[in-house]
Amino acid sequence: MRRLTILRHAKSSWADPGMADDQRPLNERGRKQGQALAEYFARFDLDIDVILCSAATRTRQTLDLVLPALGAAKIEILPSLYGGSPDTYLDEVNAADRNHVMLIGHNPTCDELVHMLAARGGDAAERLAATHYATGSWTTLVFEGAYAEGKGKVEHFMQPRELLAKSR
Repeated sequence: MRRLTILRHAKSSWADPGMADDQRPLNERGRKQGQALAEYFARFDLDIDVILCSAATRTRQTLDLVLPALGAAKIEILPSLYGGSPDTYLDEVNAADRNHVMLIGHNPTCDELVHMLAARGGDAAERLAATHYATGSWTTLVFEGAYAEGKGKVEHFMQPRELLAKSR
């Protein structure tokens, strides 16, 4: 069994319109989302082998917030994940060649990748299909074999508003 956890970075700041997009940091809401994610991840034994993270500031800050809950996973900061396509993301996941990969990236790519990989059917898959992949959303997909299109069973799907409601 192989798992892929796809996490869209937490909410970022637009306070400085002149700042390069890849340099935008998390805003206060994003930091709260990241803390709520860490608290939620700590409830699970995710046993992540490797974390593939975009080189953008907001993804690295999201990683910093959740990392204490993820154990001793290897971390790879990949510039290719900033602006990369779903195929680029999937290529990086397959190149990692591990049993449980976490990917921290951006939309629309995270949304497109989750929908590309998720098998149809089941309550979680149907809820995912009908939902915008908001900042701070995460999904874990389980695969019987290779990470491949339409082959991932949705094991977990959580949106930030659900996390923040649970942490109150």
